[in-house]
Amino acid sequence: MCAADLPNGDGCNNPANTCNGGGTLQCDGAGACLRTDGQACSVDGDCLSGACADGYCCNNACNGTCEACNVAGSEGVCSLVASGRTDGACSGTLVCDGTGNCLGVVGRACTLDGDCITGNCVDGYCCTNACSGTCQACNLAGAEGTCSNVPSGGGDGTCVGALACDGNGACVSENGQACSVGGDCLSGNCVDGVCCNTACTGTCLACNVAGSVGTCANVPANQQDNTCNLASQACDGAGHCRTLNGQACGLGSECLSGNCVDGVCCNAACTGTCQACSAAKKGSGADGVCGNISNATDPDNECPSTVTCNGAGACGYFGNGTACSLSAQCISGNCVDGVCCNTACTGVCQACNTAKKGSGADGVCGNISNATDPDNECPGTATCNGAGACGF
Repeated sequence: MCAADLPNGDGCNNPANTCNGGGTLQCDGAGACLRTDGQACSVDGDCLSGACADGYCCNNACNGTCEACNVAGSEGVCSLVASGRTDGACSGTLVCDGTGNCLGVVGRACTLDGDCITGNCVDGYCCTNACSGTCQACNLAGAEGTCSNVPSGGGDGTCVGALACDGNGACVSENGQACSVGGDCLSGNCVDGVCCNTACTGTCLACNVAGSVGTCANVPANQQDNTCNLASQACDGAGHCRTLNGQACGLGSECLSGNCVDGVCCNAACTGTCQACSAAKKGSGADGVCGNISNATDPDNECPSTVTCNGAGACGYFGNGTACSLSAQCISGNCVDGVCCNTACTGVCQACNTAKKGSGADGVCGNISNATDPDNECPGTATCNGAGACGF
């Protein structure tokens, strides 16, 4: 015990006192020895100051926000808690800011920059930094509070129009938008001048097909594509190159029309009598266009006996030189001198059979031989002169 007359704070170092501890205990003026500031304590009554805070006798009660009496190097002196440190006055996800305030830690929901220990309230969360770069956000699921790149395809306020984030902090074009190189596109594919959903490298594929721009699709039927031979092929609408009409073929499956006729791709099946698709068989016209075989020919022997095609897509009754009784029986429409004739053969001293002409072939109109007149065409004693007239 201290002598009753020793004042508060006396060190009690004279022989009459009972305090010891090398000056760490002092009299309280009421006969008790108490601990000085900075000494460990359990209750306020242990301390000469009357304040036991944070396990130390403290110079004051030290119960303000973010104040402590156990700050390293300042034990016993009420001091501000360092920035980022916790304190009983701050609960949950709040920490001290070093100036006596409780602020949110990274990842805590916020409204203003001033709500956060970092000074950055971004996308509704206290963020590691200002996070103001292109395609960056602080509210990505699982990473709230950490500034991160917006995932590929995600939207961001820094990207406008038809642009989207590429996952690496850049705005790029979405599918269907104009581009120059793959790097312009979210998909990484710039095809036919637009951003495309795939590399689109197959036969007769394009990414700028009307109605499907930005999506790799088959080039429409009858359109040409650089994957085909532009001189002889076009696309079939199903992703294949097919041969154009008029070009050589072996099978219908090779042709855009599906018809291989007379060795060429044809615009039609061309199965009618006396029809062909090659100019050689038709006798005129162009390869690849189905047409009637020329009159008086029958390259495929479609007509019976001596009958040939009549030029109208059918077989005529008789070819020239064949015996007839009516002009309707002849492919030429001319029955002269009992044979189908190449012309009407109505000239004086002309005939269409060999017997009357005296020479030549049946079916070819010609002059009657000199000094004969089988049909008595010439007057009196005159006869044909061999030049298609009567002589004397």
